[in-house]
Amino acid sequence: MRDITLEDTFEFGFSTRAFATGIPTVLAGTPALSVKEGGNDTLITAGVSVDVDTGSPAVVGLNEGTIVATAANGYEAGKSYYVYISTGTVGGVSVVGEVVHEFTIAASAAAVDLANGTDGLGALKAETALIVADTGELQADDTPTAIAAVQAVVDKIPLSDGAVSWNATALGAINAECDTAVAALATTADLLDKLGAVDEAAAAGDPSATESVMQYVKQIVNVLTGSAGIVSILPAAAPASGVSLAEMIRAIYDDSNELQGDWVDAGRLDTILDAIPTATMRGTDSAALASVATEGRLSELDAANLPADVDNILTDTGTTIPGTITTLQADTDDIQTRLPAALAGGLMSSDLTAVSTSTAAADNLKAHALETLSVTFTTSGGSATTAVLNLVDGAAASTTNDVYVGRILIFNAGTLDHQVTEITAYVGATKTATITAITTAPTSAHTARMV
Repeated sequence: MRDITLEDTFEFGFSTRAFATGIPTVLAGTPALSVKEGGNDTLITAGVSVDVDTGSPAVVGLNEGTIVATAANGYEAGKSYYVYISTGTVGGVSVVGEVVHEFTIAASAAAVDLANGTDGLGALKAETALIVADTGELQADDTPTAIAAVQAVVDKIPLSDGAVSWNATALGAINAECDTAVAALATTADLLDKLGAVDEAAAAGDPSATESVMQYVKQIVNVLTGSAGIVSILPAAAPASGVSLAEMIRAIYDDSNELQGDWVDAGRLDTILDAIPTATMRGTDSAALASVATEGRLSELDAANLPADVDNILTDTGTTIPGTITTLQADTDDIQTRLPAALAGGLMSSDLTAVSTSTAAADNLKAHALETLSVTFTTSGGSATTAVLNLVDGAAASTTNDVYVGRILIFNAGTLDHQVTEITAYVGATKTATITAITTAPTSAHTARMV
């Protein structure tokens, strides 16, 4: 739901459609909107307007409402409102009371939180007031005096040319620390010694303090390229923390050699192939099928329960199942002998003698059904709020004024099918009934039941 701020002016759009077709239709009949506050029966009309068929060019059925939500017009913060059509028709049918928009004023969770004096907007305003007060206090302090004191300290810091003297003891301590740090820095010769020279030999083992970086670079190159200078090859090892790439590569190499040995004559794979039978098998070349459908396996089945199971199946087929079928046939014949006696012309009559064990309820239902009358209409003279009656219960409509007032018409044919209206007045001379609004005028194409 839309939440606004008190004193806002806003617009909203809504559509009006014909009841019968659902097609966008103009809002006619001096259209007007009103606003109702939730829980308050006083209606608001000030500052409420509507622009019918808005747009350029005009769009039929598209309407724009405008709300001036000011306190002077009767609006309050923290309240909910809905806008409804207070005057207007669509397709000749009144749409008064149709709600077209809803809104609240400062009632959303965010608005309520901002207004919260503990941690919302109220608290923020209080904190801002304190900041403003502190700023005023700083301005009242002797700021120039404090700045001058800071500047005096800054002036004692020596310049690059030493023109300004400072505490000699402090400067001496700083210089001593700098000298110690510079002395600890490695010289160019130290760096070159650690990096090593191009002509140095490759390192022979794990890193130590005596070998240079260049020696270990050469060691890595020798391992990767297989060049001379590799002292030893590490043994094979499975992947794990602390296992080198060289150890894992050695494990792959050893497995590859082992596979090559498996394929040779009398190797493991060759032995497996030699064990597969090559003799022709009865009925199939599949060893799997042969192991299942063998004469020995069939003999085992014959010695077990297979013959007894077959005998049981034959017994059920010959006696049990036919007996069940005979019983079903007898029941069917019994139904067929009794059912036709209850039929008349292919139909079975049904007489309702009680409703939920109440015979009085059944009688009342019968009386009510007999009181409903069939109604037909004439083609001319009718409208959405009037109907010219033709026949009532098969006879000409009454000529007595208001004889049908209070009766209900339930349409059961034509475009008015399932619509319901009440007769509020009746003129016997013209047989014209005044009815509550329906979507179109009743004609001879429509029929109804009068209750």
